[in-house]
Amino acid sequence: MCIWKPLQTQLDEYYRLPKCQRWGKANSYYGLTTFAYDYGPSWPMTFREKLATNLRRLREERGLSQEEFAELADLHRTYISMIERQTRNPTVDVLEKICLALGVELGDLFK
Repeated sequence: MCIWKPLQTQLDEYYRLPKCQRWGKANSYYGLTTFAYDYGPSWPMTFREKLATNLRRLREERGLSQEEFAELADLHRTYISMIERQTRNPTVDVLEKICLALGVELGDLFK
């Protein structure tokens, strides 16, 4: 396979992959690429992605498992897991519980 495909062709093939398989596939699939997959996505993260990433990071920084954190936040462990996997949209009330359990401001979850 030629690694110097036109950029649009590479992007079309990349977006045909399911979202969960896109990250890390570009380098192994195309070998040497001419665009910046090595440095992470160049498109902005959605609020759901920011929330999931920051929730996991803040929870792990405090050394909490999902189960321990869920107990602190008075939520179910599977609900925390679903937020971190971006399959649930938490309400404002749930975000308030998460912020209180982590000891952060709401804006810190979306930075």
